Amino acid sequence: MNRKEISREALLLRNKYAGGEKLVNPYELGSRLGIKIISYTFPENIFGLLVFLKGKAYIGINRFLYPFWKQFTLAHELGHFTLHQYKFYLCGLSGTSKEEEEANYFASELLVPGNLLVKERAFKNRDYKTISLKYKVPVEAVEKMVKDCGG
Repeated sequence: MNRKEISREALLLRNKYAGGEKLVNPYELGSRLGIKIISYTFPENIFGLLVFLKGKAYIGINRFLYPFWKQFTLAHELGHFTLHQYKFYLCGLSGTSKEEEEANYFASELLVPGNLLVKERAFKNRDYKTISLKYKVPVEAVEKMVKDCGG
């Protein structure tokens, strides 16, 4: 999928289940989609995973992640659920496949859509920490989002 298509899918999900609110709660969104979300003790290099068992989706999130990374990881796994259904996905530090990049972009657009990001005063000032705190996403993710938006 291209970025425009991924952005459209994230926006559709935001509008349908989150009412287009500025802040999306990925835990609530996952629950509304019928996904069972489990906090689990994974090795430190595994952030989360998506698995389908008997037609039901489960997302496991590493319980030792910082809260903002949990949010982003869950949004990432929701990206796999939306874009790449019915496969097994393991999200870790080294995920660089096309599908992993698509899920990362989906997570970014779900949590901080590019159209909102570029309107932020902090975007113009490159104040990544302020954006991170406002949208509850990791600073590293904000840096990538800004780069993706041409900032």
